[in-house]
Amino acid sequence: MDIDNKQLERDIENAIRARGLKEQMQQWEDDLHRIPKPGVEPAAAATPMDQKPQSKSSAWPKLRRTIYTLSAVAVLVGIVIMAVPTAVWKSTYHQASRWAYRQYAHYFAPAKPAKVEQHFTTQPETLINPEVMVWMAMATPSVTRLANDRQDLEIQGHEDTILDAAAKIQHGDYAGVEDILAEARETLSPNDPHYQQTLEDIEYLEALCLLGQDQREKAKQLLTAIAHSNNRHRKAAAKLVEKIQ
Repeated sequence: MDIDNKQLERDIENAIRARGLKEQMQQWEDDLHRIPKPGVEPAAAATPMDQKPQSKSSAWPKLRRTIYTLSAVAVLVGIVIMAVPTAVWKSTYHQASRWAYRQYAHYFAPAKPAKVEQHFTTQPETLINPEVMVWMAMATPSVTRLANDRQDLEIQGHEDTILDAAAKIQHGDYAGVEDILAEARETLSPNDPHYQQTLEDIEYLEALCLLGQDQREKAKQLLTAIAHSNNRHRKAAAKLVEKIQ
């Protein structure tokens, strides 16, 4: 039997190709089994339940730092509240109330009739002596220092009405200043630790109140006495006396 070599070669080649195709198809089938089915999470993927403890663990340090910070702030606020004397809080509240009342009176209170201020001895602004305006302008820095000192005392719990008198003089409002200072002088006690300072402030403001109302002779006498004493306002008083002369 004659063997056709060419036919044999073709059969061998076809067999090799068929075997290779079979192996390739087997490989494809194996790969197909390894592909995850739709809707099924891979085994290696982390589930939400697995991630939840890790999220809590990572968030706890931040939460703990926040709690420590808030606790420290609360302790600090408590220390400040306990360290500040009650008199300071009371005085601060008193000052805030007075400021609020003044703001209300300035913007909302009805204007007072002219006849109600019958004890207001200053002349209308258009008739004020220009010299008086110059003198009071010279006294402004000393009155400001006096008011600041009185405010410091008030913060320490030493409440009085002298600060009100100084504020009225600063604004050129002399109505009732003499009454305020007279009452402060009457209620001043020698046992007061700030007795001397308060007395000197009263004397100086009394002189300025007279000067602001153009009662220059009376004011000059008081200022001269202050200038020749140990009053803490003696330098400012001496300058005013020199200017008045």
